[in-house]
Amino acid sequence: MDMVHHIYRLLLGGKLFLAPISDNVQRVLDLGTGTGIWAIDFADEYPSAEVLGVDLSPIQPIWTPPNCIFEVDDFESDWLYRKPFDYIHGRELEGCIANEDELFQQAFRHLSSGGYLEMQAVDGFFLSDDGTAQMATNAQAWIKSMLEGARKFGKPLDNASLWKDKMEDAGFVDVQQEVHKVSMF
Repeated sequence: MDMVHHIYRLLLGGKLFLAPISDNVQRVLDLGTGTGIWAIDFADEYPSAEVLGVDLSPIQPIWTPPNCIFEVDDFESDWLYRKPFDYIHGRELEGCIANEDELFQQAFRHLSSGGYLEMQAVDGFFLSDDGTAQMATNAQAWIKSMLEGARKFGKPLDNASLWKDKMEDAGFVDVQQEVHKVSMF
């Protein structure tokens, strides 16, 4: 998980996020925080923000910035947060969400006016600029089997490209989608 965090930092030019959030952001929610590295880095860069990372697994470090806390929670369950968030972040949640519509609706309801939801994900495909990825038949068979298994499990891996429309359906406006190439070699 930490390696993926560093890959995203490289992809995003050293940034933690792309949303045009205020330097005075107050409340931040990190969905599926994993090891907590993103939440910790955000809390370090924005010491005035209260950063909450939630995950099913309590694998986050004990030593964290004072403005960063972690809770064991299922972001697919009802959200019981009393105060809205200025920014909600989710990364690599493809394969983790059974009901994307409900997740985006809950995020919309729990954002402050002018708040942002940012989802960062990888589509589950092998592609190439010159078409050679299609000749890697074993890799294509592997990804096809993995995608089918995840779909049967009820948590698809190839859903990120659908999120923009689902966010708009939940009420979000001015939804932006950026595509970055990730080299495998």
